[in-house]
Amino acid sequence: LTHTIYGPPRVTEDRAEATIPSTLWEVTRKSLETATTTPSKKRKLNEAPSLEKPGTPRIRILRRIHAVVENLSDVGVYLKNGPHAQLLDEYDLISISPTSDATFQSACANATVADIITLDYTTRGLRLPYRIRSADVKAVIERGAAFEICIAPALLHLKQRKALIHACRELLNSSLGLKPHVIISSGDRILDGSDLGALALRIPGDLVNLCKTVMQFDDNTANKAIGEAAVQVIQRGEMRRFGRIEASDAQLITKKELLLAGKKHQNDTQKGNMISDGGDKKRNGEKATAAMRTESDGSGDDNDDGFIAM
Repeated sequence: LTHTIYGPPRVTEDRAEATIPSTLWEVTRKSLETATTTPSKKRKLNEAPSLEKPGTPRIRILRRIHAVVENLSDVGVYLKNGPHAQLLDEYDLISISPTSDATFQSACANATVADIITLDYTTRGLRLPYRIRSADVKAVIERGAAFEICIAPALLHLKQRKALIHACRELLNSSLGLKPHVIISSGDRILDGSDLGALALRIPGDLVNLCKTVMQFDDNTANKAIGEAAVQVIQRGEMRRFGRIEASDAQLITKKELLLAGKKHQNDTQKGNMISDGGDKKRNGEKATAAMRTESDGSGDDNDDGFIAM
């Protein structure tokens, strides 16, 4: 759950318990625990038995504070042992969204408590409001933070799709020889004044395909964006707050589970390719060529820019 602020946090109004009280999920957690302790009478066909202990909560709620930084002087608030360090430590995650070139450089280099740097491509046409440099990417890597790319604005608004592609290309061009952590989230899901909720969400397999085909990330970065990179961000937040990683949280997604999930997705992709190869190869070749031309020049119809499958 995210609380968004503009500039520095306010001492009283932006407390974690005041903005995101724990009562929001206590009722849901109790219902989940009741559901897990109640034995089911019948198990579905081909369903593996659950290995979880009764009463184990399956969902963990995280508090996140998201700061939109417009002034360079506001970045100093997000330094380690800063004036609002105690307030910020109440949140599990801290993310910063710079709005200018100066604030972006300062956030990457100096905002030591920030776990996430959000690349907001929705504020300035087709371009980011700042330039991503290799030195900025290197500074974020050294701090153990991650870059966040939100997909909901591009899925819901046609004009934001090219902006997403341009932002990803700029990050890729500035990351040559580097391996930054990139995470994918939904972001703003508001359309015509209403929250679309699950309509702006996608399953992990679709996100991996989106990272590879539209964002042009390599296989390693695409697979980590929905698993290992996100876990590392959570662990960084725990190191910032407690100086250690909680055992239960470190086991949230183990490396073995991530590898198994990646292999399963790779096998499913290979099976799909084998089935598609038996069709009309000429038609598929023409579609691939047209898609490459559209992607290379950045132009073309908005309805046929790689998002139609999403």
